[in-house]
Amino acid sequence: VRKRKKRRKFGKIKKVKLLLNSYENYLYEFDLVHTTESLRKTKLYVGKAEKESANFDYVLEPYKKENAKLTRENNELHLDLLRTKEQSEISIKDLKVKLRKMEIETADLKFLNNQYAHKFRVLEKESKAKNEKIQQLQEKNLQAVVQTPGMEGRCR
Repeated sequence: VRKRKKRRKFGKIKKVKLLLNSYENYLYEFDLVHTTESLRKTKLYVGKAEKESANFDYVLEPYKKENAKLTRENNELHLDLLRTKEQSEISIKDLKVKLRKMEIETADLKFLNNQYAHKFRVLEKESKAKNEKIQQLQEKNLQAVVQTPGMEGRCR
């Protein structure tokens, strides 16, 4: 009885194995077909993408050239700006030095002007005093002439 049960089980196992083998073959073939079809579709997609990419490159080429040209111009303008800025900084330093010299010279001239103005006022006072002295002397001289007695020196 045991042997029969074992044989029956073994027979069922063989049938199951045969079914599994045929199912595996079916899955394998289905997977192979599916994979092959996917590969073909992917190759077509890649081919189309390469063509579109080439078309994009063709369309983008003028923009790339224009971009390169504008980039060069931008770099040149930037360098010019840097040079101009450097020159202006040098000019500003020179002008500051000149301004400082002019401020010193202006201060010296103001001091000299004040000295001359003071000297002028002093000389003006002296001149006024001398003019007054001359005026006094002339008045004394005229009084001396007027006080001359008689008209003796007069001709008739």
